[in-house]
Amino acid sequence: MNKYTLLFSALVVLTSPNVLAGKLYKWIDEDGKVRYSDQVPGEAVKRGRKELSDQGTVVGEQGRALTPEEKIERNRKLAEERLKSTQQNERLTAYKEILKLYSDIQFLDNAYKVRLDALDLAISLSEDRIKSMTKNREDIIKRVLVIEKSNPRVPLKFYKEIEKLDNGIMEQKKIIDEKKQEIIDTKNHHQEKRSLLIEAKKWADENIY
Repeated sequence: MNKYTLLFSALVVLTSPNVLAGKLYKWIDEDGKVRYSDQVPGEAVKRGRKELSDQGTVVGEQGRALTPEEKIERNRKLAEERLKSTQQNERLTAYKEILKLYSDIQFLDNAYKVRLDALDLAISLSEDRIKSMTKNREDIIKRVLVIEKSNPRVPLKFYKEIEKLDNGIMEQKKIIDEKKQEIIDTKNHHQEKRSLLIEAKKWADENIY
């Protein structure tokens, strides 16, 4: 079919009573040729189509159907965009929150130092308690040894006191371990907050906050 025949066919379709009363579509058949009709065949829907006005101008367009691979890629990109948007919103929220808490880097560093000092003090107090309980335990054992020389039946209260001191020492050691781990966590969190605050202040300087 040459271009003149195609043009004539299009004009015939455009001026037909059925078309004037309804819609006209321009579509591509399986051979790649342009077709005009008031209805689009089912097999042509997936290749896309254009809707024409009574004057033959394009008033609407429907792209071709996506292949399964293209749908997967489209959904992947949409998921990435949604995730990126969510992450950006969460980051901006984090900026605003940390700017409410800390006016500058020095204020954050001072708060960090106060926290470390409190943890160091807690460890020092637990170490002092361990020393005191250890000494009391040693004193009781000495008394038990003295009593055993004259009386094989040592009062049960001494053994209960030793057991109580042992449990207390173990508890204080546990506290020390927890405080040391808390120091490590505090240092890591401080670095994260410091970096976030630097980013937040830069963002605030570049935007209206």
